[in-house]
Amino acid sequence: MDWMEFYQEFADKLLLYRSNRDELVKKVSLVYEMTSLPMPKLESGELRDIDPFTVFGFFNKGITESNRVSILKAVKTLFGVDAAVPDTFTGIPVLNNMHACFYRFSDCCGSCEMSNSRSISCHLFAHLTCQRLIAVESDI
Repeated sequence: MDWMEFYQEFADKLLLYRSNRDELVKKVSLVYEMTSLPMPKLESGELRDIDPFTVFGFFNKGITESNRVSILKAVKTLFGVDAAVPDTFTGIPVLNNMHACFYRFSDCCGSCEMSNSRSISCHLFAHLTCQRLIAVESDI
């Protein structure tokens, strides 16, 4: 499972964008520019905000492994991930392409609710990442 180190390091890097999701949106958009892959459309045809679970969903859905590797190479460059880009993804469940977004679309709820749901998602992501770090440190 050569993907674990990369995924863990990238999860840690995503925490740096917890309060700066505009910058995260820009970087995610750049990932797709670098790969020449079409940018997934989430809200009214434009990516305006994003949570870390959805970021991971972009490359853990029903796409080819070569596209997944291309995305992760761009992620490595743009986010400064030191771990090697994995070339196998055994053991990672993939999302349904139609449901790779972990919050409701903008036409389903008000902007306050969207912002709150993404904040909760970011806090949950941070908690899960911290729990992983605590578990790793306790194994040392």
